[in-house]
Amino acid sequence: MSVLTNAYDANKQVVFLASVSSAGRRQVIARQLVAVSRGFQLLGYNTYVNDPGFAPAYVEQLNAAVARFVGRLAARSNLELAEEGAPEPIGDHFWWDDDAVVWPETARAACSQNRAEAELPATC
Repeated sequence: MSVLTNAYDANKQVVFLASVSSAGRRQVIARQLVAVSRGFQLLGYNTYVNDPGFAPAYVEQLNAAVARFVGRLAARSNLELAEEGAPEPIGDHFWWDDDAVVWPETARAACSQNRAEAELPATC
């Protein structure tokens, strides 16, 4: 049911990181739920990597890629990155709240860089 809520609620989105195989087939290798908080800040939840057999260094690279994307998304959406809070409930739907994560420096750096390029205040 939580998957349906994430698709239904406009203030929740799932960021997917996909790979293309040598056969040209796309597959999702990581995903992260993000949500806009009641205070209009961007919250992030656990990043899930779809293959538990990936080497730890590769998992770190995947997490960093997702964090950079979300940092740029926050900047372009004029949202600050937040580490606590909750999304505004849009409906009376169940969703799995595994608590907001602390944003890695990679996300904050990408957010700040994009804000600087767009000549926006550097608050991330």
